[in-house]
Amino acid sequence: MSDMVLRIDGRRVDLRAGDIQGPDGKIRLEPRVLEVLQVLVRHRGELVSKAELLATVWPNTAVSDDVLWRCIAALRRAFGDDPTDARVIETRPRRGYRLIAEVGPVMASQTPRSHPSIPYDAVGRRHLAWGLGASIALAGAAALIFFAAISSQRGGSTAVTEPLSPAVETWSAVDLTRAGREYYRRRTPDATSRAIELFERAVSLDPNHALAWAGLADSHARRLDVFDADLATGQRALQLADRAVALGPQLPESHKARGYVLANLGRTQEAMGAYRRALELAPDFTPAAVNLGVMLGARGRYGEALALYTMVDTRTLERAIDLHNIGEALYYVGRYGEARRYLTAALTVDPLQVESVVVLTRLDLIGGRLDTARRRVEEALAAQPAARQLLIAAAEVEAVTGNSAIAQRHLWSALEDAPRDRYLDAHIRLIHIDREQEGEARLDEFLRMYREQLPAAVALQGSWELAQVAAAVALVDGDQEAALSWLRRAADLGHIDARWLSVDPLFTPLHGDPEFRRLSGEIAERWRTSDAQLTTLVAAGPLDRASSR
Repeated sequence: MSDMVLRIDGRRVDLRAGDIQGPDGKIRLEPRVLEVLQVLVRHRGELVSKAELLATVWPNTAVSDDVLWRCIAALRRAFGDDPTDARVIETRPRRGYRLIAEVGPVMASQTPRSHPSIPYDAVGRRHLAWGLGASIALAGAAALIFFAAISSQRGGSTAVTEPLSPAVETWSAVDLTRAGREYYRRRTPDATSRAIELFERAVSLDPNHALAWAGLADSHARRLDVFDADLATGQRALQLADRAVALGPQLPESHKARGYVLANLGRTQEAMGAYRRALELAPDFTPAAVNLGVMLGARGRYGEALALYTMVDTRTLERAIDLHNIGEALYYVGRYGEARRYLTAALTVDPLQVESVVVLTRLDLIGGRLDTARRRVEEALAAQPAARQLLIAAAEVEAVTGNSAIAQRHLWSALEDAPRDRYLDAHIRLIHIDREQEGEARLDEFLRMYREQLPAAVALQGSWELAQVAAAVALVDGDQEAALSWLRRAADLGHIDARWLSVDPLFTPLHGDPEFRRLSGEIAERWRTSDAQLTTLVAAGPLDRASSR
């Protein structure tokens, strides 16, 4: 596309970097959302059918209209466009979309020099999806929560990848592999492609270089994990990982790469086994420990996850998502002071780490710091006004403080065009607030679907978080006994977030219930028994480096 920087609806849009600069600051588009916008810009003023958009942006991949729907909704939020009175993207029901906004060039003097920035965060694991009929093409619903957590790991530079130095022709396989890893760490589509190019050069020079094969496997797995590649990419990644293990069976990097690939193919137990093998070979191997910890945490096994984190020198952690994962695990086991330190450190590394803002806001609400909670989420929304997770967190703040009307507005904004198999906790909260409003019929349809499908989803995924959502559904239905039954199920599956539920208005009917208090005490006692392990982690002093960044 010849004009990479345009003015669309008065906003400066960089179609190469994926930035939209508006009155509320810069918004970074996710890769597929950017590709949809690029297609609409190429056909500005013309109707582009859904079929054409799907074929162009997701070639050779079977996806549903919901995927496209989410991308269009994200563009509307970024431009502040109202689908009922569109000025940027017009919807033609059952036909497609048309870019109707005024589009023009940006003069060179108006175009700032590019610089590294931090990408827009993806949906985090705490906003739940069940994967029954979901439009995201994942191989195995049992791994869906884990995939969402890993997909949020997008920190790092997003500057356009610079050309390779001519000196690359003289590099050894070791040099090429080292350079490939540097590009891999940037976590952008361009950088991942460059990493693959360097790893391929390395294996062409030395076909027995196991670390280069592991890098290739990791890079292809990332395309499946973060950048919506098709499952054929995952199968290719598995072949590469198997090659790495065959050539380097004693290298933890080979087994970690295989674990990452298997996790993205939905082969959860095999993935965990591969990570454990990497840790047998190198007990302080941070990537394997963190990835396995995330998988354990998604299943309520936070004590095991934190025990893993004690095995690594956490002072070496540089990614915000790694610091966040430890902080979130500490939050769930009730170590709130330590959790706050890690989550704050994550935001020091990456101020746009949305998940850390969300958990810190809950900590504020649990501790009764209501003004702090509101200020925290408002400041985050000023930087990322279209972030669904932040809008949902803002709604939680207003719900806890009794401002139901404001909470309702935040939730409607967050859930506009959201598929009904995502953000389940937020949908239930909106139903709880909105039962008597005009949207009752639509919301009741959602409630019926949740009531019918959540039991199967809980059984399939073994997720305590989904069981907790099922308890909320029962409370909206006025069935306290069913709600307690679901909470018992959640506890059996690993956890309930009892301290949060004790301040959540959704669970008010249970706040005085003896069985609810008993379950809460049981969970607290469960984590008290692991205090020795947790003290080892906290005593390691892991935040010095991150806090000084």
